[in-house]
Amino acid sequence: MFRVEKMRAEDFPFVVQLANTMDWNMAESDFEFMQTLEPDGCFVLFDAEEPVGIATCISYGKTGWFGNLAIKEEHRRKGAGTFLVKHAVDYLRKKGVETVGLYAYQHLVGFYENVGFKPHDDFAKRESRSQQNRRNG
Repeated sequence: MFRVEKMRAEDFPFVVQLANTMDWNMAESDFEFMQTLEPDGCFVLFDAEEPVGIATCISYGKTGWFGNLAIKEEHRRKGAGTFLVKHAVDYLRKKGVETVGLYAYQHLVGFYENVGFKPHDDFAKRESRSQQNRRNG
């Protein structure tokens, strides 16, 4: 059974390790900063006593942003991500947020559409090769 708790400093080693399995190159200071921006909007998902996921969100009045969703590989496609997204969106709604935005990797667009997000015409997708690829390509 999943449960969500507010991220604590004691969670940072797990949070950083999980975030960096996604190649985000984050440090504890990144999550400390997120907590200063939205102290109650940083979450850790547990399956029983095991931490299995993280997410952050932030509100700006009637607009909010969802981000940094990461789920341990062995818990994906079992409802963990959906559970955590819904928890974060509920949190934002309770704060009075009417519009929740996010940036998603292209391969995750279908997942986010399945949990209620819709593409918005005001945003365009842009891609570029890394500096390394430009030198070699």
